Amino acid sequence: MPAEFAVTVYETLMRTGRLTRAGHHAIEAMRIEKGYRAWGARHALETPSRKVVSIVLDDPAAHLWGGESLLAEGVPVGHVTSAAHSPTLGRAVALGLVAATAPDKVEVDVAGDLYSAQISPKAPYDPTSARVKS
Repeated sequence: MPAEFAVTVYETLMRTGRLTRAGHHAIEAMRIEKGYRAWGARHALETPSRKVVSIVLDDPAAHLWGGESLLAEGVPVGHVTSAAHSPTLGRAVALGLVAATAPDKVEVDVAGDLYSAQISPKAPYDPTSARVKS
């Protein structure tokens, strides 16, 4: 589309209700809820003894920022790679890189406070992709 039409098209879409504004945090939350992976070349070089998992915190008041350690019985088993608050689930969600042998229940170290969490290879939102409309 030629640039000179962009404002008119945007205003028309907003007026007809076909467009929703979404900032970076909203898009990041949806990506993590759905389990869409996004990482740089550094992670592609990690050893295959690790796996990418979805993480859902049990405590709805806890917040994650990314980079937190994941522990199983006090032993580090991985870390959070990306995190967001999920409006859909009402709690923090994340993607993480864990040891292939990591259990499905872990603790997340958030600035020295430990929060219990569930990990899964499946996305916490729409794990069968039944709702994907693209």
